[in-house]
Amino acid sequence: MFNYIRKKIKAAKQSASVSAKVETVVRLLEENEIERAEREIAKIALDYCSKIESKTMGHRKVSSYFLDLDQAIDRSSASNILREEVRYLILQGILFGEYGTKFGPDFDLIKKLANEILAEDIEVK
Repeated sequence: MFNYIRKKIKAAKQSASVSAKVETVVRLLEENEIERAEREIAKIALDYCSKIESKTMGHRKVSSYFLDLDQAIDRSSASNILREEVRYLILQGILFGEYGTKFGPDFDLIKKLANEILAEDIEVK
C-alpha cells in the first residue's frame, strides 16, 4: 500500500534523515499505529520548523516531504483515520514551499497544534 511513497523517496534521492522520517511514519501507518504516527508527524513538524527558522534545512525540501507524506496517506486507508489537526499539520507542511510569502505556513499555528498533539498523548499515557 505504501510502496508508492517508498519508490518516490528513492527516486527523489531524499537525504537519509528525511527518508528515515518518512519510513517511520509509513511503517507506523502500515502497522495501524495511528496515534504513534500522529505523534511522529507532530514531532517532525516541530523539528522542521526549527530547521527552517535556523536555516539548516531548505523550505522546499520540507514541503516536498510533507507533499510525499500527504500523497501516501491519500492513497491509503489512513486518510480518514488521522485527526483533523494532524491533517492540517501536513497541509501547513506542504505550504513550507511558499515560505517567505503571504501564502506560506503559519509557524505559530504549526507549533501550537504539534505541541497540543504531543501534550494530549502525554496526558493519556
